[in-house]
Amino acid sequence: MLLSSCTLQPTTEPERYALVFGVNDYPADYNDLSGAVNDAESIHRVLESRGFNSQVFTNQNATRQAMEEEISALESQLSPGDMLLLYYAGHGIQGTIGDEYDEFIIPALTQNAGLSEIRDQVINSRDLKTILSGLSGVEIVLIFDACNTGGFVEQTNEVINTLPRNYSPLPYIQEGSGYSVPFFSAVAEFFKADSPTRDDPPPPEIHGITAAGPSEESWEFASRGVFTTAFVDGIESGRADVNRDNRITLDEIYIHTFNTIQNTWNSQYGATTGADYAFLPHRTGNPYDLILIQEN
Repeated sequence: MLLSSCTLQPTTEPERYALVFGVNDYPADYNDLSGAVNDAESIHRVLESRGFNSQVFTNQNATRQAMEEEISALESQLSPGDMLLLYYAGHGIQGTIGDEYDEFIIPALTQNAGLSEIRDQVINSRDLKTILSGLSGVEIVLIFDACNTGGFVEQTNEVINTLPRNYSPLPYIQEGSGYSVPFFSAVAEFFKADSPTRDDPPPPEIHGITAAGPSEESWEFASRGVFTTAFVDGIESGRADVNRDNRITLDEIYIHTFNTIQNTWNSQYGATTGADYAFLPHRTGNPYDLILIQEN
């Protein structure tokens, strides 16, 4: 009886949530995109089909305010060990907004204004730390299909600087700026720098995969993001499950996405344009692997 009662103890699977944001439509002075909304919707569908509680926000609904409100609402629902996947597809820049030179993602903007007027609508790594700080002990996975948003700290001097000479998604991107602080690594470092005491709740665990390094562009093709297309394919086809254990980890999906982009997009366009179109995804954050998808 004692052994029987031990084996019948209930187990609770970690909860998995996804907040998915995609922005094609920007005010008149900003170039529109064609694939971010399709990318967001495809990520939403594939995650929902794999057991995530997923919500998707596109265009005018995909604001910084919406992101803050949704993450705040999850603070009371998520427990240590649960997962929140935050996906963003849209513009990302290195540049000066307001009086800050930094890496920013640019969710939906509510006005056609100058850079100083949109500072409270965009997000840099410090902002993201604040937005995520209430998720104590939660595994946070950040997947960003945007330019200039990631990379390993160790790779910052080795990333391919592939800002195309004749292409500027936003007029204030500075080619060859030399800015090299990776977005997600900066977020993780901010959390570590807080030096929590014994009584403090554990900070979130940050994991990230970005479409491009801190000085790279990410690319669209046929109204789809090249990065997100490869990422979703790895899950839907099962090819990212390299060891065939019915689980896809962050390392596995990263390797699949990296190889797909290198062997298709970069081999085709990099060979004909002097690498103007070449880019590679970056994996950053915590050094340990994490199960992203558990297949039935």
